[in-house]
Amino acid sequence: MLAPRPVLRPVSRPAAGGLAALLAILVSPCGAAAPPPERYDVAVYCATAGGSVAAVAAAREGRKVVLLEPGRHVGGMVSGGLGRTDMDRQQRLIAGLAGEFYARAGKRYNQPLAWFFEPKVAESVFRDWLSEAGVDVRFDQRLSSVKKEGARIASLLTDQGASYEAAVFIDASYEGDLLKAAGVSYAVGRESRSKFDESLAGRQDILPGHHQLRVPTPALDADGNLLPYLADESKVVPTGEGDGLIQSWCFRLCLTNNPANRIEITRPDNYDPRRFGLVRNYLRALGDAARVNDFLGISRLPNGKTDVNSGGAVSTNLPGAGLEYIEASPARRREIWEEHRSWA
Repeated sequence: MLAPRPVLRPVSRPAAGGLAALLAILVSPCGAAAPPPERYDVAVYCATAGGSVAAVAAAREGRKVVLLEPGRHVGGMVSGGLGRTDMDRQQRLIAGLAGEFYARAGKRYNQPLAWFFEPKVAESVFRDWLSEAGVDVRFDQRLSSVKKEGARIASLLTDQGASYEAAVFIDASYEGDLLKAAGVSYAVGRESRSKFDESLAGRQDILPGHHQLRVPTPALDADGNLLPYLADESKVVPTGEGDGLIQSWCFRLCLTNNPANRIEITRPDNYDPRRFGLVRNYLRALGDAARVNDFLGISRLPNGKTDVNSGGAVSTNLPGAGLEYIEASPARRREIWEEHRSWA
């Protein structure tokens, strides 16, 4: 975008010392200087649950901490819909700052600990916690680049033009964006059994279970074409081999059975029913035997709300659609994000 031209208007002769100020006003729209770097002891990138807790821990040690979040929320998956904690029988193992989070959430519901909680409550807990610890939280700060001194990160530059220096940088992103920008080597997807002599690595055999089709289901549409999101069997690697694939992703849905608290679920923009051919074929194959949990795993949360997760083989999960995400540009990531959202 072109910078706006300064508007010149007749002015009286400036007083002594005023000429420099006038010239600064006239030229500033065309070439504002970048702000100086801000200095912290610890800079945490991404306000996921881990990033938020890491920032709190460092601040409690008396460090000056900044938490840089590309979006507008804190808490990551914990505040993004995953309100049903997968603790099962392992409650006694959850302690430290993780245990403190569940205790803080419990206070919102007048109970010692809250393992099931509403997303808005989780985010409120994180925001209050960060504020109490004195963490400087900055939103809309997406990583643009880093500067290094030798092997260490010296500063982080965001797409807003802000620069942050710190003695310690913590990459708390789900994708490892900061470490990648710093040149750290990495691998994506599952590897073969032979690479590190791991017996459970690589592609596994398909076993009967909750996330498998319960009945034979056509994989082709009415024209004989393979349905969207299905892979050609010839591309499936042998058992135990690496294929670089990752777990499928889904949106966790917070729904309600309280009519007064509902927001209408509307048809997504650019809705294309052909995307859902496998859903249609599976429903037809199941017939009267179809159940809600063939598609949705519903856990109840307080105040008449839910945490909806993937259910059976055809569910809110969208297999294969997220493979590009980790190494994609911000624009492409947004497209993948929207593809998953509209699927859900």
